[in-house]
Amino acid sequence: GKGKGSHVFEFQRVFGPNVSQERVFNDAQELVVVCRTELLQCAHFQSCVHGYDVSILAYGQTGNGKAHKMRGRFIVDMIDGKFEFKASFVEVYNEEVYDLLAKRSKPELKMGAGITTVNGLRYCDINDKGDVENILLIADRTRSTATTKCNEQSSRSSERVKEFGAEGDRFKEVIFINSALSNLQNCIRSQLNKNQYIPYRNSKLTMLLRDSLGAGNSKTMVIVALNPALAQVPETKRSLEFAQEVRCSLDYY
Repeated sequence: GKGKGSHVFEFQRVFGPNVSQERVFNDAQELVVVCRTELLQCAHFQSCVHGYDVSILAYGQTGNGKAHKMRGRFIVDMIDGKFEFKASFVEVYNEEVYDLLAKRSKPELKMGAGITTVNGLRYCDINDKGDVENILLIADRTRSTATTKCNEQSSRSSERVKEFGAEGDRFKEVIFINSALSNLQNCIRSQLNKNQYIPYRNSKLTMLLRDSLGAGNSKTMVIVALNPALAQVPETKRSLEFAQEVRCSLDYY
């Protein structure tokens, strides 16, 4: 609430800790499917079959439920339709791009003529829910993992040096993570300031997300997962500030 030291943030949707995944799914599809010109208002994420790239980005501290919200109902719902689906799974780790469906091979990331491509990436056919579960299992087994104080099975994706006491290779890893997130924020701020040059090339993460960050015809949603614990207030505040910048800088809908 408002008061000394309080901060007010405004977003299109806010979900409490006890909200169901079904509620998140239903509200999310309403936001994504309505295009900027309001010509398309079809349900069930049909924007992607009308020529739009649909991107859903999850941001937040390790263990806050990003993967849980990104998986499940949307994929199964789409498979129920009469479409052809292929899936790929990449990880950016220490500024290297890995194909998690091809035993961590390193596909070639290129950006030129306004297009970002990942050459040599493996794509798998998706015919039913079992195929989805299988590729998620393969990817989870292949991705880089490490133990942190915040989550015993956390992904190496969002820790900070001073908070987790990283040393050696772990220190190097966190430096890369913070650099990638900093470059992501720089791209978003450049959009907010309407800069002519957007520094997408400064990191592999921003190169991959280029179209989702305003360079393409993507309809993008950002889900920010927060930890309500008092001990996590500084990190929660940083995440909310990031989300506020995203909302102000990118004309998603």
